[in-house]
Amino acid sequence: MLTLASYSGVVQDGVIRLRDVRLPDGTPVLVVVAEAQTLPVEEQIRRLQAISPDEWRKPFDDYIAFADQHPAEVDMDTVSDEELDTIVHEVRAEMMGKKK
Repeated sequence: MLTLASYSGVVQDGVIRLRDVRLPDGTPVLVVVAEAQTLPVEEQIRRLQAISPDEWRKPFDDYIAFADQHPAEVDMDTVSDEELDTIVHEVRAEMMGKKK
């Protein structure tokens, strides 16, 4: 199972730059863009009503399929603090090895 998290960022020279976070290479992400100008509610409703049920469901179905294909190695609800500490150090060591 994947966990969703949100991070604030900006686009600079066509590249998404996250603020105060660095994600490991290969991290799957879903980008939701906040429009600078909000459309009137009537236009938002019109656009949402124009989406077919299949189009509406597709991103969710795609996420579920991805999550099913990439199951979590560890159930975070059952991990002790010591195990979590070990996992963090292993990942950090792995990431540092990739940077060299």
